[in-house]
Amino acid sequence: MSVKNGFSDLLILDFSRYLPGGYATQPFADWGARVIKVEDTDQGDFCRHDAPTRFGVSYYSTALCRNKDSISLNLKDEESLQACLELAKKADIIIESFRPGVTKKLGIDYETIKEKNPTVIYASISAYGQDDPLSKKALHDLNMQAQAGYLSLTADNAFPLPLVDYATAMVAGQALMAALFNREKTGEGAYIDISMFDCF
Repeated sequence: MSVKNGFSDLLILDFSRYLPGGYATQPFADWGARVIKVEDTDQGDFCRHDAPTRFGVSYYSTALCRNKDSISLNLKDEESLQACLELAKKADIIIESFRPGVTKKLGIDYETIKEKNPTVIYASISAYGQDDPLSKKALHDLNMQAQAGYLSLTADNAFPLPLVDYATAMVAGQALMAALFNREKTGEGAYIDISMFDCF
């Protein structure tokens, strides 16, 4: 059996933005899983608008959105929310990178989804984890490189690669694969709380 055929039955909903979630789900899309990016109705994933671009398409978008489907939903609209929950009932994996507490307000948090889909694997990415007050702030890769002390090793020059984002994506991908393997053996879903700072 090819890798692609082995993953082709998976449905993944990706509510994340930028690299950490998008890079984590990209291999699944390349292996044949159906990955649906759930984007807002304003700008969608910010990576779609970042330079450099070619023919009006961001390189980041090409790298992080290939082989994926995309839908645009206003989750504050009841009809859109219900449509999203119908998808969530069928999802094998859900990944999100909202600040802690936002999914609860939107009605797409793990506990709500689990009631409808007990075997779902649900991953949350935040700066310091779901229970740390610092994760409620809008922190990004460079902030965490500085707070970890990494920038002091580079004479305060930012490294050209978003190392925290990449490290988080790799940990997230590994955790999702482990959770899938465990579900295959036990039939149980999982909740994965991913701290970007801890991944770095």
